[in-house]
Amino acid sequence: MPSVKKNENKNEKRAHVFLSQLLVEQVDSLKSEFGPRRTDIIGTLLREHFQKPNTEANRFAVATYENLMSDPAPAQIVGLPNEGKSWTLDRFLKEVHQKEIPILLFNSSSGKDLEHSWITNALTFYEAAALRWLDAPSQYRIEFERDFDLRRSAVRELSRALLRLENDARLNDWVVAIEEAHDYCKIDSFLTLLRRMRKSTRKIVIVSTESELFRMCRAYRPYPKVAIKKPS
Repeated sequence: MPSVKKNENKNEKRAHVFLSQLLVEQVDSLKSEFGPRRTDIIGTLLREHFQKPNTEANRFAVATYENLMSDPAPAQIVGLPNEGKSWTLDRFLKEVHQKEIPILLFNSSSGKDLEHSWITNALTFYEAAALRWLDAPSQYRIEFERDFDLRRSAVRELSRALLRLENDARLNDWVVAIEEAHDYCKIDSFLTLLRRMRKSTRKIVIVSTESELFRMCRAYRPYPKVAIKKPS
């Protein structure tokens, strides 16, 4: 009988604990690696939680679909290299696509290593600047040149083209996403695009290494990914 009462007390305490969806997903991921060994799972979660307590990104909310789409301000996913910014953007865009919302992605690279290769409708800079894609809403990615100067020049001209659509209702439903926006932080037309087009698009989301580069955008941190090492 005492053991039954002890279990009841435990259940009463657990009734007040609410798990976030992120934590549930992390635990499920760890279970697939460690099995039911709870001490290993708890230890890994604690290491992940305290690994980078002072990084800039930890000050911001997680870039979930709900957080990004419920905020009217332009959004930026902020983090250092290899912290999951592009992966988080890709996760967000896949949810956007599932809801049949049209997408225009400024991508910084092309070829087989493309993070967002599932977006099969590729546009060259010239095709994107012609704006014909607006008449066939879908998901599009713009294939820029790998050369830094050529890419910056293309972003400058494309930003100018999009600014001409400021009062065009065809753009109202679109989500516009920009990879590696930190490379464009000194391009006037790009900065103007971020400031003025938030009311002309459904959402603007950029990826950047520093939140201070784009003060007109609300900063979010990458969706947490658990780095798992298989036990030897």
